[in-house]
Amino acid sequence: MELTAINQQVEVVSNHEVESSMSNNNKFIEANTQQITLSHLRQDCTIPVFAKDNESTIPHFEFIDAVRDTAQQLFPEGTVMMPNIRTSHIIKGRIPSAIGKPAKELLDHEKTIYYERLAFMVEIPHFHTYINNQKLNLTVGGVRSYSEQNLFSKKSIEKFKIFIGYKNMVCCNLCIATDGLKDDLRVSSVDELKSKTRELIISFNQEDHVENMKQMQDFTINQEQFAHLVR
Repeated sequence: MELTAINQQVEVVSNHEVESSMSNNNKFIEANTQQITLSHLRQDCTIPVFAKDNESTIPHFEFIDAVRDTAQQLFPEGTVMMPNIRTSHIIKGRIPSAIGKPAKELLDHEKTIYYERLAFMVEIPHFHTYINNQKLNLTVGGVRSYSEQNLFSKKSIEKFKIFIGYKNMVCCNLCIATDGLKDDLRVSSVDELKSKTRELIISFNQEDHVENMKQMQDFTINQEQFAHLVR
């Protein structure tokens, strides 16, 4: 497996560097993940390629941009916020001139980095609802992992998961729990990724979905019934 270099300088972003327009209400199973910015993915991370033909994979930042841009096109009257991004399984490397140099002596510009796993959410606050006095914003997002690709072979179909809903939980183990819709995608280009994202969003009926959620407030179950449901 080879990597395409974007920028060699690596820096983990601190909380105060996160974009001010990013939502902080998203639900991640954080575990060993770290929060990063879209600009960090775009500027500081290398891009894995398929080793046998040196064809680039779809970078994490293009995945996020594709989903966010599609959402903005389909909801032009609402503000699509900056993505809330979490990553895990950092893959470290070094530039050729640093071969043989002890790791503790590496300078920042001699290090390379990319993240094997990514999860992100993008809120659209213009579309919201109140369920049981709790405000819920419409959210789109996705997860993916390079571990699902055979990067030692020729370019092949890449795997992604996307979702749309009002109440969501995701993690970098590629799990998505949503009250809305989700889909497993197999695509070979960014345009195809946008097309399938568009299909999912269009198929999501907000009015019916919100009405169904509101009807849940009219029902109650006792402890025994709940235990029967979850066991």
